[in-house]
Amino acid sequence: ACQCSDFCEPLIKDAALCHEQGLAWSPVLSQSFDNIFVSMLTLFEILTTEGWVDVMYAAADSTEAYVQPKRDNGQWLWAISFSVYILFMFMFILNLGVGVIVAKFLELKNDASATMLTENQVAWIASIRRMCAQPLSAYFSLTNLHLLPKSRRFLYDVISNKEFDFFIMGCIFANTIAMTFKVSPTEEPPWWYQPILDCLSYVFSVVFCAECALKLHVLRCAYFEDPWNRFDFFSVVVTVVGFCFDYLSFLPDLGISAITSVIRIFRIARVFRLLKLLSGLNKVFAALSVSIVKLVNVVLVLLLMLLLYGVLGVNLFASVKSGDTLDSHGNFRHFGWAVITLFRASTGEAWNELMHDLWRDETYWFKQGDWCTPADLFDVEGKYDVLRGKCLVGAGASPNACVQTFVGWNILPVIYWVSYTLFITFMLMNLVVAVILEGYEEGKSGADGSLVDACIVCWKKRDPDQTMMIPLCEGLRFINEVLEEDIIPREVFCPTAQFGVDLSKVKISSAVGALDLAVSPDGKVDFLGCLKQVMRLQQVGNDPERLRELEGCRGHAERAELNWWKRGGGNMRSFCVDREQ
Repeated sequence: ACQCSDFCEPLIKDAALCHEQGLAWSPVLSQSFDNIFVSMLTLFEILTTEGWVDVMYAAADSTEAYVQPKRDNGQWLWAISFSVYILFMFMFILNLGVGVIVAKFLELKNDASATMLTENQVAWIASIRRMCAQPLSAYFSLTNLHLLPKSRRFLYDVISNKEFDFFIMGCIFANTIAMTFKVSPTEEPPWWYQPILDCLSYVFSVVFCAECALKLHVLRCAYFEDPWNRFDFFSVVVTVVGFCFDYLSFLPDLGISAITSVIRIFRIARVFRLLKLLSGLNKVFAALSVSIVKLVNVVLVLLLMLLLYGVLGVNLFASVKSGDTLDSHGNFRHFGWAVITLFRASTGEAWNELMHDLWRDETYWFKQGDWCTPADLFDVEGKYDVLRGKCLVGAGASPNACVQTFVGWNILPVIYWVSYTLFITFMLMNLVVAVILEGYEEGKSGADGSLVDACIVCWKKRDPDQTMMIPLCEGLRFINEVLEEDIIPREVFCPTAQFGVDLSKVKISSAVGALDLAVSPDGKVDFLGCLKQVMRLQQVGNDPERLRELEGCRGHAERAELNWWKRGGGNMRSFCVDREQ
């Protein structure tokens, strides 16, 4: 029997024999099932998939208390039990919790934006806002082409040609493939290998620089209104700067070689231009871009929680004795290290082992033949000189304090880490998933991109000079062509009628009979007006009831258009302003 029961325990069977032979009988894992509380904590740990395989293997090897484990003693019982637990709790219950968080987030978002509008009205206003959010250059990079010099007009036709885009995209793809053949000099490639790669790099760089210079000459200031053009200009500048540094790489004292290596990384970014042609991948990338903006609020909440838990961790665990995981790479000795440690734990990396290192008390360390200073005696403020003299504080010191207890129980590390895992890993990180899903749904619901592209192609056929104005009869034919049906009856087109259109042939009760087109005194309509009608007719078809439903939100749509006009919506008129005048 133990004479000092607080710091040892009586051993029997294999455990006693092990101790008699001068060895240590100690657990192989930090987790255990010694009581209900510890069992629940262990199950919570493996619910986060941290170390669950090790716990399963240890359980499969277990025999009975104080008896040496036996390999695969109960493998069929415990392997199946743990697998079922992970399958049910992690893959179903935990992901069900993710679904609840996402659903609640979308519900609160819908409640915050709830109006008296119907679903069709909300969709229509969203389409109007997307249309008005784009500058004129998003549809046509240049207008009034008939005013350009012939050479510049010719070059504009070249850079606007689809074959030109395919050629540039092919060069980007080939350049990316060529960059993948880069090998280390230690692999001893043939003498001709690297010169060929350098030659290809120069050729492609010349092509990209020529494309940039050509577009700058043709588009002038309008070149920088397109985000893809700005991205391409940045890539070209980085490439040119990189080549300049290559020729200065013989100056090692300036650190040019390191700068050159960093610049080469940015050359690879040009591959993102391929997204412009891949519509499906472009939607995913657009959803990611939208989500990044919306994630600002979530990131601020995450930073607030890291601030809160970081300050709390420094106050509770700054001077705690180091362990296996609580070491120089993860600790709470100051706020900076606390944030790094917490961010690492938010990814699920060894958070439970950090908790177990902090959970160790005086009894544990004495059983291991070591010791720690009771937290009440480790008074840094009152006894700093004494602690510094014993190398327990100060530069290069190894803190040796025990964790502060609560009513005699060392439960603060458990409360700290379990609450952190629940709030950060399970809730905030899944809130990020909700925001990304919302951005993807918005991108998927905003299926106006292909419709706008079709409108641009059809408009160029009728307005090759891109004056943005065509006759009314051509505008109605344009609407029919884009919608790929004669939604406007053929009998409406009458060469002898005013503006070539006989609107008396249209039934006023139909959706077409309520066309909202602003016609100039010379009988012409502009691009945005026709685009707006195409979007509206695609949504309501020729159904008068749905049209009246959209008319009920005219005020909201007009405010969106008016805001576009106030921001300087190009050279085209705003239809709501025309009506007000």
